Amino acid sequence: MQRLVFLLFSLFASEMVLAQRPIVPLNYSSRYVPMLDESLRDPMLVKNLVRDDLGFEHIMQDINLQRQELPTARGLRRLELLESLYLKYQNLSYFLIDVKEGRTTVTANYSPIDSKITNVQKNANYYAVELARFTKSNTQRARAFYHLYTNRYLTSSAKGSSVRSLKKVQNHLNGYLKRRVTFLEGMYMAEYKNPDKGIKLIRSVIGSMPVRGGISGRLVIAKKLAGLNLRGRRVRKTDSSYRKYLAAAAYRSRNLGRKEKSAVFSYTLGVWRSAEGRNASWASYPFKISHFSDLPESYGMIERIAISDMKSKDYRKAISKYSVLSNKLAGSPYVEKIDMRIINLYEKRYSHHKTGIAMQKILAQYQTKYSKQESSKNYRTIRAKHAQLINRELAKGLRTKTTANVRNAAIAAAYRYLQKFASDGEKITIESKIAKIYARAGQHQKAVKIYMALKDKASGKQSFNFLNLAIASQRTLAHWPAAAPWNGINKARPQNRTTLLAMMELKYQSTQAWADLAHIGLLKINLNRGPEAFSDWLAKIKTNPKGRHPQLATGFMALAYKGAKQWQSLEDLSRLAMELRITPKFKGKTYSAYILLADALFFGGKELFAKNDWQNAIAKLKEFTDIYVKDRRRAEGFFVLAQAYHNNANHPESIETLMTLVNTYPNNSMEQQALLFGGEWSIPMAYEEQTIFFYQRFVNKYPHNRKTLEVRRILADLYIGREIYGYAARIYQDQSKDNRVPPEERLRAALAVMDIEARHGEVRHAKWGARQVKKMGSHDHDAMATVYSFETKIAARGNNLKEVRRLESKINRLSLNQRSVREALAQARLILAQADSKRTKAEFFNLGLTDPQKVLDKQYALFSDVKKKFDAVCEIGESSFCAPAMMILSETTKNTLTAIEDISIPQTLDESIVSKFEERKLGIIAYLDKVSREADAQALGITEEGQTTPDWSREVQWTNDEQLEFDQTNSTAGNGFVQWSPVMEKASDDFGADVGDSSW
Repeated sequence: MQRLVFLLFSLFASEMVLAQRPIVPLNYSSRYVPMLDESLRDPMLVKNLVRDDLGFEHIMQDINLQRQELPTARGLRRLELLESLYLKYQNLSYFLIDVKEGRTTVTANYSPIDSKITNVQKNANYYAVELARFTKSNTQRARAFYHLYTNRYLTSSAKGSSVRSLKKVQNHLNGYLKRRVTFLEGMYMAEYKNPDKGIKLIRSVIGSMPVRGGISGRLVIAKKLAGLNLRGRRVRKTDSSYRKYLAAAAYRSRNLGRKEKSAVFSYTLGVWRSAEGRNASWASYPFKISHFSDLPESYGMIERIAISDMKSKDYRKAISKYSVLSNKLAGSPYVEKIDMRIINLYEKRYSHHKTGIAMQKILAQYQTKYSKQESSKNYRTIRAKHAQLINRELAKGLRTKTTANVRNAAIAAAYRYLQKFASDGEKITIESKIAKIYARAGQHQKAVKIYMALKDKASGKQSFNFLNLAIASQRTLAHWPAAAPWNGINKARPQNRTTLLAMMELKYQSTQAWADLAHIGLLKINLNRGPEAFSDWLAKIKTNPKGRHPQLATGFMALAYKGAKQWQSLEDLSRLAMELRITPKFKGKTYSAYILLADALFFGGKELFAKNDWQNAIAKLKEFTDIYVKDRRRAEGFFVLAQAYHNNANHPESIETLMTLVNTYPNNSMEQQALLFGGEWSIPMAYEEQTIFFYQRFVNKYPHNRKTLEVRRILADLYIGREIYGYAARIYQDQSKDNRVPPEERLRAALAVMDIEARHGEVRHAKWGARQVKKMGSHDHDAMATVYSFETKIAARGNNLKEVRRLESKINRLSLNQRSVREALAQARLILAQADSKRTKAEFFNLGLTDPQKVLDKQYALFSDVKKKFDAVCEIGESSFCAPAMMILSETTKNTLTAIEDISIPQTLDESIVSKFEERKLGIIAYLDKVSREADAQALGITEEGQTTPDWSREVQWTNDEQLEFDQTNSTAGNGFVQWSPVMEKASDDFGADVGDSSW
C-alpha cells in the first residue's frame, strides 16, 4: 500500500514538474494601432520620400533658400513657395518618423528625434495654414488641410475635430487622399464612436489602401469584432470572424521591418488574448506564428504552445519547441532551466516510446555542454545516466532478433560514447561490436571504415578476412553485386564504387584471379575509366584466354567498341579473338568474331572515308567487299569504295567498282547516285562507252529524276559524236516529251529528232519531230521555217509541186528578218523555179514549123517567166540558195539558147520577113548571153563572199572554171553547151540529196 502511494505520488510529482509555469515572459497590448501614420501618408509625397542623410540635407538646403525668398515673394510665386515649404517639411516628418521607427537606416545623429519630429510637423502645419489662407484653389487648400489635420489627429487629442475638418474638404481631394479620409474616419468611428459604422467605412476602402494601411484596418476590425474597447477590454459579445482578420493582418505583415512586425504581433496577440479570456488555448491561436518567428517577442508564445503540447503529452513537439528556444536564447538566464526541462521531457518520451536514441543524444549533448562543470551535481547525474544507457543499447543492438530502430539506437549511442566518453580499455571491444551493429543496421560506410582500420592493425589471414568483410559492406554501399555484373549495371554512387575499386585492387594483388579482375574492369567502366579496364582485360586475355570471363570480357569490349564507333579497336579485338579462338559473349548472347570484323571493316572504312583518309578507307573497304560477299552491306561498301578510289585518283578502279556495283546489285538504294557518279567520272577520262552505259541506264530507270534532263543532253551529244543516231534521236524524243524541260529546249529537241531522222533514220520519225515542233513552236518563226523546209524537201522528193507551193505560201507569211525563214523560202522558190525551168528544154523540127516567128516569141516568153522565178529566189535577201539559183538560171539560159538556135525560118520566104526573124533571134540570143553572164557573175560573187553552202560553192566554182565562151553559141554548126546536160542532172541530184537523205 505504501509502495502504491509512493508510485502515485511520484507520478503526480513528475506531472507537476512537467507542467511548470512558463520560463520566458510574454508581453502584448492592443491599445495603439500599429502603422496608422504610414497608412495616412500622401502617396505623391511617398514617391519622393527622403531615403538617406544626403536627401535630408538637400531638402534642408532647399527649405532655407525658399524661406529666405518667401518674405519678398508675391502672387503665384508666394503660393508656390508656401506649397513647396509645407510639403518639404511634411516629407522630412515622414523621414524622421521612419528613422525613429527603424524603417530607415541612417548614419547621422538626429537626436533628440522626437523634438525634431515635433518641429518639422509644426512648420509643415504652419505653412499649410498659410497656403490655405492665400490660395484660391480648393484642391490646393484641401490638400494642405489634409496634411494639417492628419498631423493633428496623430499628435493631439483633437481627433474628432480633425476628422470633421477633413470631411469638409474631402470632396476636393484626389482619389488617393479621399479614400484615406474615409479610412481615417472609419478608424475614428470604430475606436471612439460607432464600431459598426467604423468597420463598414474601413471595409469600403481597405482594398485600395497600401499594405500597412490594410494591416492597420484589419487589426482594428478584428479588435472591434472581438468586442474590445479602446483599452482592450471586452465590452460586448465576440464575433468569431475576428480571427480571420487577425490571420490576414499577420500574413500581410510577414515582410515588414522588425519593429513594425513586433508592433503587429503585440497588437494581434493582445486582441486574441483579450477576446478569448480564460478560454484561450495556445494550441488554437488564430494566426501563423511562423510569420513572427524571427521576433524575440514570439519566444514567450512558443514556450506557451510547448506547455500546451506537454499537457496533451505530445512530448516530441514540446521538445522541438524548447530546443528552438534553447538555441535562440543562448546566453540568457533562461537557458539552464530550459535545458533541464528538455532533459525531463526526453526522459518522459524515452520511457513512453521505448527507444533510447533521442535520450542518448540529449544526454551526450548536455554532458558535453556541462563538461566544464564536472563537480556539479547536474553533470554527475547526466554522466551516470549516459553510461547506463550505452550498456543497455549495446546489448539490444547485438541481439540476433531486434528491430532496426533498436539497432540504430545502439549504433548511435555506442559511437557517441566511443568518441567522447569511452576509456582506452573499452575502445577495441566497442569498435568490433559497433562494426557488427553498423553492418546489421545497414550503415555499411561506418562498418567499412572500422573494418579497414582493423585490417591495418591485423596481419596475415585475419587481415585478409577484415578486407573481405570491408568489401562485403562496401558492395552494399556501392550497390554492387557479389558476382561480376556482366549484363550491365546502372551508374550510381560513384564515390562508393571508387572506394570499392580500390579495395578490389588490393585483393587482386593477392589473388590474381579473373573473377576479381572482372569486378575491377566493370567498376572502372562504371566510373568512366573504360580505357583502363579494356587495357587490363586485353593484357589478361593475351596471357590467360581460357574460361568464361575472357569470353564475357571480349564480348563486352566488342559491343562497347561498336557502340562507341571505335572501329579500329573493334578490328584489332576481332582479329585477336579469331586468333585465340575466343567466342565473344554479351548479355547471354554469343557473337561471331568474324561478323564483328565485318562491322569493323565496313564502318571503319566509312569513317576513314568521312575523314578524307582515302588510302586506308580503300584498304578496309576492299577487304570487306572481297571477303564478305553475302553481307547485305556489300553494295554500300562498293559505293563508298568507288568514291574513295575516285578521291584518291584511282580512276579506272573507281569506274570498275561502280560497274561491279550496278551490275551485281542492280536495284540497290545507291544505284541512282552510282550511275550518276559513273557517268560523271567517265567523262573526263574519255570513257565514252562507260559514260553511255551509266547514263543510259540512269535515264532508263530514273526518267523522272531531276538530273535526268542534264544526263539526256550529255547522252545526246555522245550518241551524235559516235554516230549512234538512233539512240540520239530517242534521247531527244524523250527530252521533247518531258514537261520539266524548258519549252525552248523541248522545241529544239523535237527539231533535233526531225533533223537526225531526216538525215539518218526514217521519214515517219522525222515527221513525228515536225509535228511536235508545230505543237510547241507555232510562235517560233525560226522553228517553223525549219519544219517547212523539211516538208518542202519531202514534197519535192515526191514531185508534189502543189504542196511545195502551199508551203512556199506559208513560209512567205513568216518574218523574213530571220535567216532560217529566208533560207526556207528561197529553197521552196528554187525548187519551183527549177521544176519550171524544165519547160525551156525543147527540140524543134524546122520543116514542121508553120510560124517560126511565133515559136521564137513563145520560147522567149517562157524563158522570161522562168527567169522571174529564179530572180524571186534572190529577191528575198541573203540566203544560201541565191547562188545555186543564179547558177541554174545560167544553165536554163543555155537550154533556151539551144532551143532558140534550133529555130530557123525558110530562106525562101520574103526577105523582109526573114530579116525581121533573124534580127529578133539575134536580139534574144544577145539578151540570153547577158543574162547568163550576169547570173554566173552573181553566183560566183555570192560564193566568194561565203553566202552559200560548201557543196553549192564547189559546184558554182567548177561550173565557172569549165564554162566555154558564150560566143560559141553563135555558130549554127553545133551546140557547145550540150556537154552541160550531165551537169544539170547532177545539180538536180545534189539538190535532191540536200533535200533529203538518200537512205529514205
